[in-house]
Amino acid sequence: MLGKSSPKVNVILLPVLTVMTSGAVSFGIAMKFLHVALNAAVEDARKINGFTQSDN
Repeated sequence: MLGKSSPKVNVILLPVLTVMTSGAVSFGIAMKFLHVALNAAVEDARKINGFTQSDN
């Protein structure tokens, strides 16, 4: 029974695992880009705040 059911489990599990891992990788890449963009935005905001403070 187990020998007959395991190929079906593999057929179901393999695509699910593949989708999950590729999703995790793309999510990680997106988070890295988001982190870089956030850092750039924070630096820009600090520069703008620095200029406005120096003007005052």
